[in-house]
Amino acid sequence: MDMEATARSRTQNEHCAGRMSAGSFSRLFRAAEKTSKKTEAYRALERIGQIFHVETELQKLEPAKRAKERDRLERPLAESLFAWAEEIIERGTISSINVKGAFKYMLARKEELSSYLDNGSLPMTNSLAERTIRNFAVGRNNWLFSEVLEEPRLAECSTRS
Repeated sequence: MDMEATARSRTQNEHCAGRMSAGSFSRLFRAAEKTSKKTEAYRALERIGQIFHVETELQKLEPAKRAKERDRLERPLAESLFAWAEEIIERGTISSINVKGAFKYMLARKEELSSYLDNGSLPMTNSLAERTIRNFAVGRNNWLFSEVLEEPRLAECSTRS
């Protein structure tokens, strides 16, 4: 691999590593408050839903065209969401500390959450990665308390060599 390809790969990996799942902060709002149409959390979910709707439509495009369309269609929605969230925080009208925490969480990760807009090859969320490693994380917890006695002995033998 040439140096340019290596640098490009490293840059993409850094974007992916730093990006939070958009679903993660969406789940924060859902968990933070049982929403009604009058709350800031509900309005945030509506705005996030608009971004996801546009992204769903763009999935069938090739990466270069997707990046242009993201810039044209999604970037204004994302910037509007972040500006609105900053305004809500400054106004101090959020009654729920959990919802306020969700807004602050989103704003603190603004750059990471919107990094996918610059590269049509990057997915909007890291949900695929989360689903991929889920089996290992769940399995690790299950294996931790399993009653298999051979595993500790095998681990003990491998550390002696």
